[in-house]
Formats: sequence, structure tokens, C-alpha cells
Amino acid sequence: MFAAIRRALAKPVERVASPLYYPLRVGDVIRERYTILRQLGSGRHSTVWLSKDNVSGSDVALKIACADISAEGQHCINENVFLERVQTADPSHLGYSHVIHMHEHFQLTSPVGIHSCTVLDLLGQDLNRVRFEFGKGPLPVALVKRITKDVLLGLDYLHRSCGIIHTDIKPDNLLFTLPEKDVSARSTEGGASPASGPSYAESVGSSVVISDLGVASWKDDPFDGVVQSYCLRAPEIYLRAPWGPPIDIWGFGCVIFELATCSLLFNPQKTEKWSQDDDHLALMTEAFGPFPSAFLARGLHTSHFFDKSGELLRIPNNTLRRTSLKDILRIACHLDPEEEPSELFVDFLSNTKVGFSAGFNRRMYTRAAMSVSFPYKNIDTSTDKVTEISTALLDDPASIPQIESFRITDGLDDTGDTAVTEEVVFSASNALEHVLQTLSKQGHLKEFEWTGTCIFYTTSHRSPLVWDALAANARILERLNLAFFCEEEASFIAFASNAPYYALRSLRLDLDAAHGWDGSNLLNLLSSLPHVTSLSLILPTCCGVENLPLSFTLPKLQTLVYRSCEMDSDQEPPNSTFLSRHPNITSLSLHTDQGFDISDATLPNLRALSYDQFELSESHSPLFSRSRPLVHLRLHNYLPSEFPRKEDIENLAPRLRCLEINYFIHMFRQCALPALNDFSGKFPHLRELGITAESGNTLPPPDPLCAHDLAKLLAAVQSMELPQLQVLRLKDSAGKPLPAEFNLANLPPVPSTLQYIRWDVGGTRQLYRIERSGKKTIAVECEPLPVRGREWTDESVLDHMLST
Repeated sequence: MFAAIRRALAKPVERVASPLYYPLRVGDVIRERYTILRQLGSGRHSTVWLSKDNVSGSDVALKIACADISAEGQHCINENVFLERVQTADPSHLGYSHVIHMHEHFQLTSPVGIHSCTVLDLLGQDLNRVRFEFGKGPLPVALVKRITKDVLLGLDYLHRSCGIIHTDIKPDNLLFTLPEKDVSARSTEGGASPASGPSYAESVGSSVVISDLGVASWKDDPFDGVVQSYCLRAPEIYLRAPWGPPIDIWGFGCVIFELATCSLLFNPQKTEKWSQDDDHLALMTEAFGPFPSAFLARGLHTSHFFDKSGELLRIPNNTLRRTSLKDILRIACHLDPEEEPSELFVDFLSNTKVGFSAGFNRRMYTRAAMSVSFPYKNIDTSTDKVTEISTALLDDPASIPQIESFRITDGLDDTGDTAVTEEVVFSASNALEHVLQTLSKQGHLKEFEWTGTCIFYTTSHRSPLVWDALAANARILERLNLAFFCEEEASFIAFASNAPYYALRSLRLDLDAAHGWDGSNLLNLLSSLPHVTSLSLILPTCCGVENLPLSFTLPKLQTLVYRSCEMDSDQEPPNSTFLSRHPNITSLSLHTDQGFDISDATLPNLRALSYDQFELSESHSPLFSRSRPLVHLRLHNYLPSEFPRKEDIENLAPRLRCLEINYFIHMFRQCALPALNDFSGKFPHLRELGITAESGNTLPPPDPLCAHDLAKLLAAVQSMELPQLQVLRLKDSAGKPLPAEFNLANLPPVPSTLQYIRWDVGGTRQLYRIERSGKKTIAVECEPLPVRGREWTDESVLDHMLST
């Protein structure tokens, strides 16, 4: 509806004719405050008027709804509820100014009924009009980048701060703000048309605003129905799968493709053999590959389009032309065969499909924003993208001070390979050095990370200068997470030799590859961190770091993760001497192969303990003393015949709220269930039970975790007498998703207190909410929770649900 604003009519309209419109003339004054200047547009449900606010002196838009008590007539009233949330949720958010704002709303009475009136910001042209002003070609790259940044900020605000899904992101609903001089001209010249042409769209005073929340939905309660414009529609909507904020990202990705190429990303056509909907899903499959089976399993209407093997019903699989976004862009941009489209733009478009592939999370915005080289508060990328992103940032120096976190993470692909080569790493570190130096002079970098599962397997070197540039930010850097490549001792020493990081609150160092490295400089660094509350030291499993005794003290330490095996003579595990100097520790993750002495008096505030010892030792028994207020315990390969002993666990049982036990899957199937039965009635306050049954690190590979294992565990849990159990979680990195026909009716009785079952397998996280109606119990799949980080924390699944 607000797209009508950009069609400011050259001739004022003094009266409208529909019997349900509010009767209004130019010059009328509403509520003794708003003088009507002229009509901007009209639609099925409302009219929009340019008005002068006689109190503030500003120009505003009045949207006046028809007098209609039907469901359609509720359109504007419902929108006001969303606009109220937008107005008050978080004015400090960077996206606050990129969503339309309501000044006030009230009701007007006319002979035909009651009308809802909403006073809104006056906005300018929508993106469709801007495209027209630029002619038939694509918009300039710089303008597309600015539009992308503004809209992503606005969507981040709507989704995360307001809890709102827009559901109708399209060019008509993305409007430019009006430069001040243009607002004045419109008010005084009556018939003047809005500023137009490239100069208007590129005006320094203009930014893009998301408008029209008339068909918006609450994130926590999305309505059941068809949403989004046709060519921009996400696959979830066709399949009637659970949907949420990702559909806005999907739609916006399609919009950006259209603005940048002047072509539709998807333009489905119907034939005698298949519908337009069929063709749309086929085009998505050609561009992105087959839909994940777990995603298809969630759709109520999946069987209308796909067979049980995931192939389209009416379009033969052998007729699909497997392509890629690169190929689509090459054609849309009329590139020569040897020319390549921008890798960053391809990456951005790829990330708009996270709605069905990875779920809704913070990285959706950061990855998408930075993949088109935009300044953004949080940068989240991979090493092979760092050079191009750094170049883009340095080309736009004004964007650099906005950065608060810079995270670089790398992994292995499905074949166990990585794009991280020595040349790529060194180039990235050189480029990043200049960004970090600029940040140190005028920025506010609070978090830096450069990690990845591939680092342990890769021989690369980063420039020593990048560590000098990072240290230049030490006065404000609060969170630091680093992993070092094999044979990168020189980089490690360069990092550890730099100025103290006085502001640091959280430090994680992955030194898994640091065999025999000299840790004396790191010891000096650790001894000068007065504000650190969280420390993670991941040391080698053999031939450890030399000259790194635990002689330092961190006065504010609350969380400690420590892993080291086959320690050198000058090392020692965290014992009473070290731990007594850190009485504020509430969360301890200990992974060691050596015994140590610990007294009952140490760790008086410990609430969460993760324990894994390679060589069994009863010297650790005091860790399980009743004197500690432990409520969260995680054990690895627990067997009642070994340490910790049954009586050690029983010491903690009365207080425990969360118990996690990690097994290899064969041990889980053989030993876990009998071991759990030994604790029947011992955990009166346990709210969450988590079991990891790992099948991926065994040869030959055993059968992965399956629904049959869940059935056995439910039977064991039912007999354990857990009166407060609310969450059951199972995990296997090589496991398979639960089938679409998963039904609690086929499983043993579910404990009456159980609220959620979480199934973490492979790259899929399935979360089921238990619903009961009379004697019937069903499991309803709902939005998965964020995946845990590499290190265990004292946050349980239930804690996550209660806090988000």
C-alpha cells in the first residue's frame, strides 16, 4: 500500500469516490493537527494522504482505512500492532531506521462507519520506480550494495529485536527516504512530483526503508497460509513446511538478483504436464541442488510435489538441467564463457537459501551482508574470502569503524578437503593487517576469531604483521579465539609476544598442533589478563607445549576449559594450588591423562563440570564432593565399574539439573542403558538428560543412531523415576534424521513431564515438542535451537529454550 507514496500525483485529488473511503478534501484538518495537502494514492483497503503536522512542522503520510468490519478491514488495525513493536523494541539497533515508523494511530468516524488512521513517516520512491529511472539495465553496483546493507539491517531488527516476519519483501515495499529539500518542495509546490532519477536514488541523504507490515506475522506464531509474491516465494511455503524469518532472506536474495541483473532469478512457467508451482521448485533444484531430505520431511504438502525418494512427481529428474548460481549469473549478466561473476555475490545468493538448509540464526545476516562487501557490525566469513572483503572495506574506509567483531572460520568439505592453502592464508593475513590497523585507530573491535577444523591438518603461515595489527586493538578487544596451523610456531610466538590484552574477557587458544612449541611468551601473556572471565586452553595430546606451567593467576576467572595429555615435566594439570587461586570458577571442563590432587575446599562455586580422563584415577574423586553446588555434569564413556564410581555420581545426584554422557555407539548400546538403570530414583531434580552415541569414529562403521535407539532410551528413562525430566537429547555426528513418519505412538510411553526431544545427527538438528491431548501424545517438530560451540558450556538445552 505504501508503494503508492512514490506515485505522487501531479494533480491534487480533493475527494475520493468509494463509499467505504473516509470523505476528505485538500485543506481539511484531522484532529486539529494534520492538514491535508494532497492525496498520494489509494488501494482496496485504504487511502494515503500527504499531510502537514502542525505541531512538529514535519510532513507525514496519513493512511486511512476503509470503514469495513470484515477480516479484510482488519488489515490496518493488525498492522498498527506490528508498528507499535517496531517503534519501541530497540531504538539503538542499527536497523531501527531502516523500518517504517508510526507516529501515532487513532480512529475517525464518518457516516459510513469507523476508520483506522495511522500517521507514518513520509517516504519516497520504491525500488521499482528507481529501476525505471535508471532505464532498462541493472542498477549500479554501489547502489545495489547500499540497498542490501540497509535492508539486511532492517530485517535483522524486525526478526531479532521485534520478533516479526515481514512475509512480503519485494521492490514495491522497499522505499527510499526523502532528502530534506525534497520534502519541503513536495509540501509547498502542491503538484510537484517526487525527486527522480539517479541523483535522487544516490543522494547522500537517502537510505532504504522496509515498509508495509500489513501481512506481517509474529516469529513465534506464524500464521497458516500462503505468503510472499510468486517469483519471490520460498520453498517452505509451497510445501507447507514450518516457516520463519528465513523466508524474508530468501525473498530478498531474489530481489537483489533482479536489481543487479535486471532478470528474475526464478521465472517459472506452467505446461500441460506440470504446474507453475512444480516448475518453480524444479528451478530451485537446478540452481541449488536437491532439497535436503530432512527439509522435505517437514512439509505437509511435500507429497503433492515429490515422491518418497525426493524426486519431483510431474517433472522427470532426467529433464532437470543441473546448473549453478555462477552459470545463472553468467547468463543474466551476459558474460563471456571465460568471465567469472563475483565470488562474493555468488556467496551472498547462496546464503539466501539458509532458510531450508540451516535454519534461522545470526550468521544468516552477517554472512549475507559481508559476502557483498558491506560494512556490517559483525563480519563472519572464511579465509578464502578475507582478501576480497578486506579490499572492499579499505575501498570504503567509513565502513570500518562500524565493525565490532571479525570472525574467520574454516572447515573441511564433504571429501575432507579444504580451500585453505598456504598462499590463500598468507594473502588473507596481509590484507587483514591493514583492516586491523585502521580499526585500531578509529574502530571498536571487540571480538576476533580465526579458527577452523581444517587448521590442524594444514601447513600454512600467517604474516607476523597481522598479530602486531591485532595487538594494536588490545585496549578494547574483549573476546579472542585463535587456532594455529601446523608448523606455525613463529606466528604463535609473534602473537604471544605482543602487548598485554588488558581488556580481554574471553580467551580461547587451540594449540592442538603446537607439539614442543615454546610457551614462555604465552605464560607472560596469561599472567597479564586481569579481566578474563573465560579461558580455554586446547593443548596437544602428545609432546605438549614447553615452558607453560600453571603459575599464572586470573583473578576474575569463571569458566575454564583445559585439555592436555602426555604433559611435559614443567606442566601440571589444574590442581589445588592453581584452582585455589581461582575460587570464582563456576564452569570447569577438564580433559587430561594425569592424576592430580584436589581438596574439598577448592572450587566452592563450581556449578558445571565436564570430565574426561584418559587414564583412570581415583585421585579425582574429590571433584565430586557434596560440598560443591554442581547442577550440570558431563561425563565421557561412563561405566559404573570404572571412575568416576557410582558413589561419586550419587554424591551429586540430589542437586543435578542436567546430566550429559558421551559414548561411542557400541558402548551406548551395550553398557549405557544398564548403567542408567542403576541410578533409578537418584535424580529427583534432573530436568535434562543428554546422550551422545558416536558412530563416526569407528571402523568398520557401525549402524548410526536411529529411532530404535530412541525407543530403548525412552524405555530406560521411563523406569528411572525422573519426576522433573523435561528434555531428552541424543547426538551422533554420523547419524540420520528421524523419518517423516516418526510417531511417538510407535515408541514406549513418554514420561509425563517430558516437553522436548532433541535429535542432533550429522548436520541436522531436529527439535520435537511433546504435546498431549487426553490419552494421545504426539511429537511436533519445531524450530531447532542454535548449535553448541566446540567447547561445552554450562548452558543446557532447556536453558537455551528459556532464554530465547
